[in-house]
Amino acid sequence: MNRAVSLCRPLMSVFILLSALLAGPCGAQTASPLPAYVQTDKVNGTAVSVGSRSMALLMSDWVVQFKRLHPDVKFMIQHAGSDQAPGALLDGSANFASMDRPMSENERRAFVEKFGYAPTALRVATDAVAVFVHKDNPIQGVTVPQLDAVFSGTRRCGYNYNFTSWDQLGLGATWKNRPFRLSGPDRKSAAHAFFAERALCQGKFRDDIQAYDKPRDIARFVAERPEALGYANLHNLALDVRVLPVAPADGKAFVTPTPQNIDNATYPLSQFLYIYLNKAPGRTPAPIEREFLRLVLSSKGQALVGNNGFMPMGGQAAMEELAKLN
Repeated sequence: MNRAVSLCRPLMSVFILLSALLAGPCGAQTASPLPAYVQTDKVNGTAVSVGSRSMALLMSDWVVQFKRLHPDVKFMIQHAGSDQAPGALLDGSANFASMDRPMSENERRAFVEKFGYAPTALRVATDAVAVFVHKDNPIQGVTVPQLDAVFSGTRRCGYNYNFTSWDQLGLGATWKNRPFRLSGPDRKSAAHAFFAERALCQGKFRDDIQAYDKPRDIARFVAERPEALGYANLHNLALDVRVLPVAPADGKAFVTPTPQNIDNATYPLSQFLYIYLNKAPGRTPAPIEREFLRLVLSSKGQALVGNNGFMPMGGQAAMEELAKLN
């Protein structure tokens, strides 16, 4: 049987996990508070954001909140996809490039070749996917290649055969030949695409996965079936299922999705969400850009992150990003 290596004992429920996420790793640390947004002068003008489809609702909520405080601003959002964001920043058609991944080296190089400096990348939220089982399932952890062998038919992460029963994940004789009951988000979900990229090595899913559009329905499916294995956006889980630590590869240490492990990118099923800005070194952004990002990284702005299924930034991380505006 696999043994989990994590900062805390395996979490017995999502409720306990989310409590730990608010309190800090193992409950031993208190997270730094997020900065408040203090409005100075009202700004005006026009701003354009181009980028991530998965961030579309979040960006819209931030804009609505921003316009309440700065009603003279005209703000346009184009949800063309993360791949379109670098080009819009490069040609000056966008003030903000929202991306659910870091810029590639080629995208960054093109920007540097034109302007002589790199784009400013600000982390604005975190997306993390949890893998979970029934509370009575004794498995202690799972690796990315194992997830691929269970959930995909393409097996691009290492195994040349599919896993079909729980004993293949190291459980004992009582679990031999007990088939998986799989559940996850539907194809419209950003978590579905993210899991395919990270856990299936950009492969394709099996056809027999029970899909739901709400994480709580996925959790309910798993909570009612001892043989079930599910995945969903971490923030929105609410039922009594057990979240598993995940290892990036066979033989590597298992990592629990605590705030620390997500922030330092050691939890393999997490990623930052970014807003890129064209800011020359030593210069401050335009007032409309500065004020919008100050709001995004404030307690007021980060309160909207969880409402959209993502995880807010910690106070220390938010301050680090705000320092990039100076």
